[in-house]
Amino acid sequence: MGRAHIPNLITFVRIALSPVFILFFVLGGDWFFAAFAVGLLFEITDFLDGALARRHDLVSGFGKLFDPLADSISRFTVFLCLLSVGYADLFAVALIFYRDALVSSARTVAAYENVIVAARLSGKLKAIFQSIGITAVLVILLINRADIHAAGAHSGWARLVVWVVAVVTAASGVDYIVANWALIRRFAGR
Repeated sequence: MGRAHIPNLITFVRIALSPVFILFFVLGGDWFFAAFAVGLLFEITDFLDGALARRHDLVSGFGKLFDPLADSISRFTVFLCLLSVGYADLFAVALIFYRDALVSSARTVAAYENVIVAARLSGKLKAIFQSIGITAVLVILLINRADIHAAGAHSGWARLVVWVVAVVTAASGVDYIVANWALIRRFAGR
């Protein structure tokens, strides 16, 4: 395998480990340490693949499309697990999902029109908030891990963190749609 494929391989790790995170999370107990480690690995590899690609001039069209997909799959996996045990609210998780679906659709429309939708500052902020939020909630769960499947008093803090992440994520989605509205209208008018 050539050097050019290393960032994409690191990106793929996030997708491949997503069902593993679910398994460890569902098993709970001592397995939650493994889920916690995989959750941290999601965030480390998200930083690492982009940093390697930029530093060594290995940025590719495939990577530009593949990385946001891996981000969505790995982070949404965590949010679904949190939802399943009462550490996230349905509407907060729905906002996160809707944003990713809308931005992905906007990127698809743009690609159809031979336009590249560049990353926006709001998207970078969204990624930072999601990364910090996920890590914070996993730490809350780790500290209070008597039984992650029995949401206790600390679940209120976790839900609050997820709501903050959801609002920032939704605002990022609005920013992407507004910034690309002319392109979307032009495409819809055909």
